[in-house]
Amino acid sequence: MSSKHKARLPSGGLAEDGFSLTKTAMVYAYLIESVYQRQQHYVGITSDLKQRLIEHYEGKSPHTRKFKPWHLVTYTGFADEQTAQAFEKYLKSGSGKTFLKRHFLRWGGR
Repeated sequence: MSSKHKARLPSGGLAEDGFSLTKTAMVYAYLIESVYQRQQHYVGITSDLKQRLIEHYEGKSPHTRKFKPWHLVTYTGFADEQTAQAFEKYLKSGSGKTFLKRHFLRWGGR
């Protein structure tokens, strides 16, 4: 592996396996589905997935309050917010919605 592909430590050194040893806060893109109205789903991002799911379940989000309760279908963790936002944007696009229906949503032909 070339040095340009290895993760750098804060000290400028490289970890033995090429990965950074620093703790990185993850940002999650997630998909939830209404328990009772399965055609209703929501895609979002958060840095605290557990707390965000509680907020959806308790009706604290105006976008999801009407169709609660919700259950988590899937989530993906990203090391940076910019990539998570780009993935969220894709999942909300036409092709992203098709991808979600085909692979994750129970009412989407499964």
